[in-house]
Amino acid sequence: MRSVLGGVGLVGVVALSVAVPIATPANAVVTSATIHGTVDGVSGPLQDVLVSAVTATSGGTTGGSAYTDASGGYSFTVTPAGDYYIAFNGSLAVPGGPGYSTLWFTSTGGSLDVDQAAAVSLAEGSSVEEDVTIPGDGTLTGTVTDATTDQPISSVDVQALGVSSKAFLGSTFTAADGTYTLTHVPPVAVKIWFESNDNKHFIYQYYGGGLLASEGTSVTATTNATTGNINGSLLALAHVAGQVGQAGGGAPHPVTASALDSTGNVVGVATTNSAYDYTVPVPAGVPLLVKFASSSGSTYATQYFDNRPSLSCADKITLSDLGTKIIDPVMTTSAAKLTPCGSGGTGPSAAQIKTSLGKQLVPTGKKAAISRVLSNGGYRYAFTALEAGKVSITWQDLKKIVATGKVTFTAKGSKPLAVSLTKKGKQILKNAGSSVKLTAKGSFTPPSQPAVTVTKSFTLHH
Repeated sequence: MRSVLGGVGLVGVVALSVAVPIATPANAVVTSATIHGTVDGVSGPLQDVLVSAVTATSGGTTGGSAYTDASGGYSFTVTPAGDYYIAFNGSLAVPGGPGYSTLWFTSTGGSLDVDQAAAVSLAEGSSVEEDVTIPGDGTLTGTVTDATTDQPISSVDVQALGVSSKAFLGSTFTAADGTYTLTHVPPVAVKIWFESNDNKHFIYQYYGGGLLASEGTSVTATTNATTGNINGSLLALAHVAGQVGQAGGGAPHPVTASALDSTGNVVGVATTNSAYDYTVPVPAGVPLLVKFASSSGSTYATQYFDNRPSLSCADKITLSDLGTKIIDPVMTTSAAKLTPCGSGGTGPSAAQIKTSLGKQLVPTGKKAAISRVLSNGGYRYAFTALEAGKVSITWQDLKKIVATGKVTFTAKGSKPLAVSLTKKGKQILKNAGSSVKLTAKGSFTPPSQPAVTVTKSFTLHH
């Protein structure tokens, strides 16, 4: 019998009558209630739907149950009377047609999502009618290929997992040509998971890309129809592994090791075991950054490979098919003990940052004319940063501040940086003759690192 499903709730049609007391002989003790009704499917009544009254949606006690007859009707006694969840399991329903899953009674109707189930209060001696329509299942099809060669991959396990409750909703395997057909998928939002169990050469992945459920694309099957092109493209498998230590000996536990792509998205994650070891499955052939973070509330500083305080200057690694990179990080309570950005590694050096900053300090172009600066209330740089950090620029006339501006970069790249004229700065430019000499002071401060400062003299003209 199919397991109870979850996912985004799809409302079925449910009619719930008012409880009607049943006449009983004088002095009789009534400890039960009655439930009855009809169950329909896509094209009419459904036979052999198991209707059950249970005290809990998982692991509860059954107070009573019955299968629907040829007309879709059912009736059974619930003992003892009380609060129950009502489930309509259509996995054995006749006619099968598209296939049917379990519908749960809810406060607003019916849902295929068990998390939406609501208890019904069955008073002693009452009779409750529930008439429902169960939406039919659908089919998903697709092809799984090697992301590098575009060749089909056989024997890939294709699983449907409910978005809401993460419940397992069915699975199948790809054929020799990489194709698959996943039948009896309930019409709820699901994530499709591809895992090459027989061929360990490939890393697992969700439909739509990504190794985490949050990155996968959800899909909803259509009742009595086939939804195609739910394809997978699997990357070759590699590993990052090692043992975590701490400065002074011993080791913190647990520590989470995460592999990130160049944009900072997590593509693999693992937590250290009791021996402080970890193994992270990662895609091969992709530039990766590796992050180590201790448990919440820990005093250990987060670090990146190789002993870096910031993602912006972390060393990248690229692994070959089935390759393994051994990294044994040493955790420290002080970020100051990590290798500063700009000190070796793949991050920019302090000298490179200083050179870049100096080249951009002097305003250029028509917008640098005194009249344009006055009319615009300042000057707008197109500033480029070599890594994450804070940039500030100040214009001065002797010791008087003429204009100031700043901007923060979360990663290397380009952003506009506007310096705005001060009140004194406007007065200085208005009183200037054909030109005015100024000094631009710029500073760049990487995360947890000393600022790099550069000063340049320049002249503004009319």
